[in-house]
Amino acid sequence: DDNIPLVQGMWDPKNPLDFRLEYSHQQVAVATAIQPRPEKILVLGLGVGAIPRTLRALFPGMVADVVEIDSEVIEATRGFFQLRDDEQMLRVHNDDATAFVKREECKGEYSIVYMDAYNAQGIPDTLLTEEFYNDMISCLRPGGVLSINLIDDVEGAETVLDYAEDLLVEPMIIRAPSTSNQAIFGVPKSKVTASGEPGSDEEGVPYHTLVLRGMQARAGAIDSRLTLPFSVAPYVNSIELLEDVRARNFSWDLK
Repeated sequence: DDNIPLVQGMWDPKNPLDFRLEYSHQQVAVATAIQPRPEKILVLGLGVGAIPRTLRALFPGMVADVVEIDSEVIEATRGFFQLRDDEQMLRVHNDDATAFVKREECKGEYSIVYMDAYNAQGIPDTLLTEEFYNDMISCLRPGGVLSINLIDDVEGAETVLDYAEDLLVEPMIIRAPSTSNQAIFGVPKSKVTASGEPGSDEEGVPYHTLVLRGMQARAGAIDSRLTLPFSVAPYVNSIELLEDVRARNFSWDLK
């Protein structure tokens, strides 16, 4: 039933960066995986614009492209949530995500691709294909990160997890303490740079541990600026390897 109401998000107009959305906090934490900072991001699914608006506040020079298939969502976000998009730094495209990621001008463009597209029934079937995942990955720069906002009890969640483990290097997960949203992220195997090869360093420190150390340092720097109404470090400190979490759970139930 397309008339099922879906809560896209919340926002405190007295505190423009307070969206009261734990999943957006997770996705901000994912951005610390990029050294030194993300320069250009692609967000598939607008919602209330929490992810691009928060990251633009942290990184004023960053460009954000946002793709939203529903024109009513775009107008609602502009009208009720005061989205101020433009043609230079925060660009909103009324388009189908599957079509947008096939555009030639998107190839190799982005530091991070965020997959955050849902409808009232969950993840659309067209966003559960291997072709779509490969197209998203093709939009990343070398060393770029693919991040998926996954609601753990939706149909298709296992498929998303399988794609993550097949396509990403040591994918990681940020679990939400109070909601069912999980951030699944990592560098695609086809986008690993020579300096980011998986394995360990000369002292035998595992690849994912090196990544986490860098994320923890950048999260601490963000928190010290007091720009956000939440702390990023606790989310980074909660990161685990996806394979470890799946090994502990015979079904996809992360609580």
